[in-house]
Amino acid sequence: MKTTYLITALCALFLICGSAAARTDSLSTGRNIWDIRLGVSVVPVSSVQVKRYSSYNYDKPLHNMYGDYSGPLTSSPNFAAEAMVHLSKKSALGVAVSVCFHNYRIFSAVENDKQVSSVTSAALYVLPTYRLYYLNKDMVRLYGNVSLGLTSYFNTDISGSRYIPQVAFNISPIGVEVGRRWFGFAELGFGTVYCGVSLGFGYKF
Repeated sequence: MKTTYLITALCALFLICGSAAARTDSLSTGRNIWDIRLGVSVVPVSSVQVKRYSSYNYDKPLHNMYGDYSGPLTSSPNFAAEAMVHLSKKSALGVAVSVCFHNYRIFSAVENDKQVSSVTSAALYVLPTYRLYYLNKDMVRLYGNVSLGLTSYFNTDISGSRYIPQVAFNISPIGVEVGRRWFGFAELGFGTVYCGVSLGFGYKF
């Protein structure tokens, strides 16, 4: 838990320092220095970290054939919120917070494969992010992101809720924004958060 507090404090310092550095440039150029974004990304990577049985297997030891087992895991996309402060026309700093949910059902072999419970898990990410713009025009912008922070897994075991902080990262080598104050975006990325596509919209101010 102390690690999470430290990361949160560093993220706040990250944004404060970035905002102060960008303030002078904003006053001199009159441009918007902040943007906020909401997005969804697939395919989530956190599902491979969730402790579970993927399916019932009769090759297991005899005592497991007469106990509880779990069905396939289902996962939601990653839902993300992000705030960025623009240091210059070429770079920006920010923090992204995202969450992904997982669910699997528990069955009893003793009770003729009757469902006896279900488990819902969550993966929460807090990722300071650096963005580099390859092209920054009024209507279209091309960029890349590098994010490094923490993820925490909650309720990943049948026996109860567990808090498991781990280092997390994601890299988006190419992304595009289209629009002025209101804009849409699409990114290709990989890492411990997702591997695939992230889509969403944002607002500059």
